[in-house]
Amino acid sequence: MIKKLFIILAGVGLASQANAACVIDLSTPDGGTTPTTLTTAPLNITIDAGAPADTTLFIPGAEANTSAQGTPVTYINCVTGELYGKETTAMLGANLGGGLFATNVDGIAIKPLWNNGGNPAFGKFPSQAPMSFSTPTGRFSYGPNSYFRIELYKTKPTLTLNPGPNQVLPGGIIAYNWVSTTGIANFGQQLQIGAINITSTPSCTFDSNKQVDFQLVTGAKLKAGVDRPLDFDITCITDYGHYSATAAITTSTPSADGNYIKVRDSSGNDDKMQIKISDSTGAQLPLNGSRSEQKVNIASNAPAEFKWTARLEPVSPTVSPSNGNFSAAAEIVLQVN
Repeated sequence: MIKKLFIILAGVGLASQANAACVIDLSTPDGGTTPTTLTTAPLNITIDAGAPADTTLFIPGAEANTSAQGTPVTYINCVTGELYGKETTAMLGANLGGGLFATNVDGIAIKPLWNNGGNPAFGKFPSQAPMSFSTPTGRFSYGPNSYFRIELYKTKPTLTLNPGPNQVLPGGIIAYNWVSTTGIANFGQQLQIGAINITSTPSCTFDSNKQVDFQLVTGAKLKAGVDRPLDFDITCITDYGHYSATAAITTSTPSADGNYIKVRDSSGNDDKMQIKISDSTGAQLPLNGSRSEQKVNIASNAPAEFKWTARLEPVSPTVSPSNGNFSAAAEIVLQVN
């Protein structure tokens, strides 16, 4: 005997209805434009090696704004609670806090910012927040006056740079505003920067006034020539590890051949005595700056030392200056690389 059991399977099907999601609006009367790329121009930054690290004030000149959005980027069908936010791309390094991100130059950080065009305050990256509407769905827009900004900061007292310009960041997309989910595929606005390069200038200290005292000079001493040391140095801080210093000398009162400094005696005569300047090797220096002495490969914050000699001589052995004080002046020109 065969018996059959009929089984009826029953249940309740629950159809899921996905929450509405923002959709870009290009066609309604209030519609806008497609997601937009806003761009900053390339930057060439010059920084003083002696400038302190400061994460509150950006490097002078190290800032740039994009143009304003113009035609809005606008979305419809957005729901309360749907997320929007700001994010950076892999072009930037570690998040250093305070909106700062590491760059390719250790000690230089970049801060991308966004402004809605109606508020003096800038928004830092990254961030996210839920949308809120008074109706079930609403419109979300990046307004016509919104724009991006970048600022660069020195975060370490000393940088480590290679000779010549150093690239802080290449050109490319570094940040974006997103809608619904964080991926860059959902960007509403994105920030494209031009390449950023940095050059550092040495910060130097030296004695800007140097006096050579020949003291009491007799006629016999003058005829033999009186030598006095003309020692000076310059100390520079550099972000390149080492520096070079070049020194030359000029005067507004040169001798006719340009090799001596004229000396004015107590009677105002400048044709009785003259001063010759020799460099650290004993070679005579012309007084028009055409020849110089160079100190190379000096470690940062170490002095470049010059040991020159000033020699007082008579213009002619047959003439004598007036008794009393005498003086002469010249200028040492220092160049640092």
